Amino acid sequence: LDAVTFTKQYSAAMKPLAELRDIYFAASVAKFEKRERIAPQTLYYTSAMAFVILGLVVGLVVVVQNYIFKPLFRGAEAIVSLADDLPTDPHGQPRHVAEIHTLYSALEVIAIKLKERSFLVARLEHLAHTDGLTGLLNRRALDILGNSATENYTDLESIPFLMLVDIDNFKTINDKYGHVVGDEVLREIAQLMQNNICDSDYV
Repeated sequence: LDAVTFTKQYSAAMKPLAELRDIYFAASVAKFEKRERIAPQTLYYTSAMAFVILGLVVGLVVVVQNYIFKPLFRGAEAIVSLADDLPTDPHGQPRHVAEIHTLYSALEVIAIKLKERSFLVARLEHLAHTDGLTGLLNRRALDILGNSATENYTDLESIPFLMLVDIDNFKTINDKYGHVVGDEVLREIAQLMQNNICDSDYV
């Protein structure tokens, strides 16, 4: 074949490829144009979904904060207050989850037990420092007051004084009327002494 004939035949053979190329480019352009048309809609839906997810996350954080973390922090503060013998109100709220209710129920039990223990300790201290018959301070309390006085008073003019009182003829009362009447006399005299002292004095 000469060059002219070859070129004519080659060009005719390449014509279908050129058509395919044009069809492919046209399809690609149409595809990109379609994507371009729906891009704002896709962006809108994606943004809306992102805001919904963000709202759910924020809501979850708020719920966890209010229903779990805050009650736990309040429970921790109540425990510290109970440990320091400070007044506290370890009561849960109806909106708390079951586990938080269990925690606050345990704190209420602890608070009740600590109050009972404080009452018993105070009662034992009272019994340890007072006479069972008259209710006056006993020898142990006198020792504690005496030690405190010698430690706290340095000025001679502010040193407290001690009075010893004896009941005249008390043995005669016991012998004549019996020990029951003698005990009643002791209680009456103790009450008279309590009624005639200053707030800073002890009997």
